[in-house]
Amino acid sequence: MPTARLLGILIVFGIVFMVTGGAIWDFTESWRVVFIGEIITALLLIPPVIIHARRAK
Repeated sequence: MPTARLLGILIVFGIVFMVTGGAIWDFTESWRVVFIGEIITALLLIPPVIIHARRAK
């Protein structure tokens, strides 16, 4: 995967994770719930990217 594309993906996902974590914190004020929410977000977002990268090869 080209470096520029990898950096772009990291930036986009970083923004998504920061916004999601902030929204979860605003509603719950619990780090445990934020951590669980981030794991769920990662499980929803990262597998499609991996699948797409494998198909592109």
